[in-house]
Amino acid sequence: LFAVAQHELIVQGFDPNEVIMNSLKTACTICTVLSTVAIYRTYLLGELFERVVRHITNLHPLDVNVPWTLPLRTHSFWLEFVIVCGHLPPFCTGEFGFTTFAYNFILYRAETLGALWGSFRLYLLWRVKRDVILSTLPRRHTVATFSGVKMDSSIAVKVVLNSTHSAPNILMVWGGLLIIAAYW
Repeated sequence: LFAVAQHELIVQGFDPNEVIMNSLKTACTICTVLSTVAIYRTYLLGELFERVVRHITNLHPLDVNVPWTLPLRTHSFWLEFVIVCGHLPPFCTGEFGFTTFAYNFILYRAETLGALWGSFRLYLLWRVKRDVILSTLPRRHTVATFSGVKMDSSIAVKVVLNSTHSAPNILMVWGGLLIIAAYW
């Protein structure tokens, strides 16, 4: 959101070195740090949950001391880290230009590229929506254990599409993707 505000101010003609721009960049940096910590914590708690499930289902000894380096060993954590950490730090600005095949020169501001990269962070909202959807299911962990089906995004999508609110949800997703595609 802060990166989009930076881009919109640049489009309106604001100087990239103004106080308001650096304030928005600082807010974006704070959000980046908080998002990174939240993702790291999600991976730690996910491993702890898997250990509890193994303890309950297979009678493995329960070890609740998850090493702090465990998320750093997974490729998916590093992929999310790269996606979330891409932002324009405060007091940094610049341009990126290139020539097309038709000899047209195209110039992008760093704030514009930061807003484009920041839009990749929208996937974080799906985790929250998925958890809210799955929390409405009664005894979901018991059902998942007995059936051997993992309660993940595919189950959440099935629940949404089989509910009475499926049409508004489809319209919201379609509208959101349309707005994102138009912004790109």
